[in-house]
Amino acid sequence: MKGMMLSAACLVTTFLFGSGMAVFAQCLPSPQAWLDEIASIENREDANAEKITDLLSLKLQYQNCNGDHDSVYAVLIHRLGSFYILQNAYEEAIQYTREAVSINNSHTPAAQRSFLAHSYFNLALIYENINLRPILKSILTAVSRWRVTTPRKNSSPF
Repeated sequence: MKGMMLSAACLVTTFLFGSGMAVFAQCLPSPQAWLDEIASIENREDANAEKITDLLSLKLQYQNCNGDHDSVYAVLIHRLGSFYILQNAYEEAIQYTREAVSINNSHTPAAQRSFLAHSYFNLALIYENINLRPILKSILTAVSRWRVTTPRKNSSPF
C-alpha cells in the first residue's frame, strides 16, 4: 500500500508556483528531462528572482517525484546557489552550493565528481565577495588536491 501511494504521488498533479502563476506539473520521464528543464529556466529572460522561484518549485517537484540526492539534484541546487550569488544572497548561496559539493564529493554512484569544479568555483567566488579569504584559500587548496586525482571534466552546459 505504501509503495502504491508513493507511485501515485509521482503521478498526481502537483501545484507549482513559478513566475507568479500556478501551473500543473508532473514528474519528468528521465534525468535528461530534468536537466533540460533546469537549463530552460536558467536560459529564460526572466529576472533572477523569478528563476530562483522556479528552481525552488522544480526542486520541490524533483523531491516529490524522485527523492534522490543524485547528480541531477546536485545540478539543480548548484544552479540555485548560482542565482542566489547574483542576488547577493550569500547565506543561501553558500547553503545550496555546499550541498552540491557534498553530493558530488561523495563516493556513491549518485555523485558526479567532475561537476565539483563548478561548485568549488562558486564557493570561492562567494567567499571572495564576502571577504573571507582564509576560507577561500582552503577551498582553492581543496580544488587543487581534487584536480590532481580527478579526470578532466567533459564539456557540459553547466
